[in-house]
Amino acid sequence: MLSFFLPVLVVVTAAFWFWMSSYRHTRKPGVRAMCVALLLLDLGVLMGAISFAGRSFDLATEALPLQFMQHVCILTAAFYLQMFCLHLTSDTTRVVRQARLRRFVLVAALLGLTAFYFLGPWQHGITEVHSAYGDRPWVTQYLAVYSAYFGWVLLDVLLMSRLARHISRPNLRLGLRLLGAGSVTGLLYVAWRFGFSVAAALGVPVPPDSSEWSGSNPWMFLAVMLLMAGVLVPPIGVRLEARRTHAALHPLWSALTTMAPELVYGRRSRGDRLRIRVTEIRDVLIGPLHAYLDPEVTAEVRGRADDLGMPEHEARATAEAATIAVALEAKRRNLPPLTTAPVVIGETDDAAQLVRIADAFTGSDLVTAAVKEFQDHHDHVH
Repeated sequence: MLSFFLPVLVVVTAAFWFWMSSYRHTRKPGVRAMCVALLLLDLGVLMGAISFAGRSFDLATEALPLQFMQHVCILTAAFYLQMFCLHLTSDTTRVVRQARLRRFVLVAALLGLTAFYFLGPWQHGITEVHSAYGDRPWVTQYLAVYSAYFGWVLLDVLLMSRLARHISRPNLRLGLRLLGAGSVTGLLYVAWRFGFSVAAALGVPVPPDSSEWSGSNPWMFLAVMLLMAGVLVPPIGVRLEARRTHAALHPLWSALTTMAPELVYGRRSRGDRLRIRVTEIRDVLIGPLHAYLDPEVTAEVRGRADDLGMPEHEARATAEAATIAVALEAKRRNLPPLTTAPVVIGETDDAAQLVRIADAFTGSDLVTAAVKEFQDHHDHVH
């Protein structure tokens, strides 16, 4: 069992820190819900590990209602997983309305779980509540509340996962689909476990280890793996995407900050590297380079891009890249400002658009041609 609990504990803890890092930057309620869910799940897994270690090494843990606290943590974590999926798939008005219903069901489940625990397992001195004790008074009711609520949450997550195709970000879309797949196998495990409890209540002999919460149950093991994959894919994917974006912006960033090195941040936080790079690019564009961003260059290159049949985003990025390249050349030559009505570039933290601009800045023939024309014109004038 420790060989199961410890890896899960490591994975859940790692996922928690991934999501906490994201929450520090976004402060989104859906991300906060995932952080709370993972923290509670971490506590639940930790209590399960302590309970198992206590039985294995004769530690004085029998007097502690560890499994009851574990169940409370897991059910509450399941509620916050619902909240995460709800924020991901619904608008704010619907989230508020639906959250009220789900919060009421959680409170009812926790009150029922608490009442049946003290009526059943606590009275019988059962420290590990599993289906083999289903013939004891109130134990089946306790397991029924736990299984019913957990199953309802999994079904809810499964239904919300069908909306994954409407989510624009591929990492979140894949994560929600994995959560849906984990919910299917989780429901099979809930049915497996509750079925043993009903069998025991009807007098059918049930081996204690046949329904125990352990890695030996294939449905539970697969459910945990899929759910953890669904939780980990979005933050890991975001970091990989941020790393690729950071690298793609380097040529544009290098050209801009070489011209204005005083605008480069002195200290860098590892988690903020992309945000800092985007900010530094924007600072140069709205600062020392602003008066050189000539709208005539933008209009001329945009017309050429449209004539070539470029898509909207690509044509806009190419025109803005050419404007930046010409502005850098003018600034390098110490020319007076090119315009009194500069083009506004990088007014938002749209890293995807900046990547398109960076790609065009280094690879577009239209950008090269615009700079060459500007150089020829000023060389001829002087």
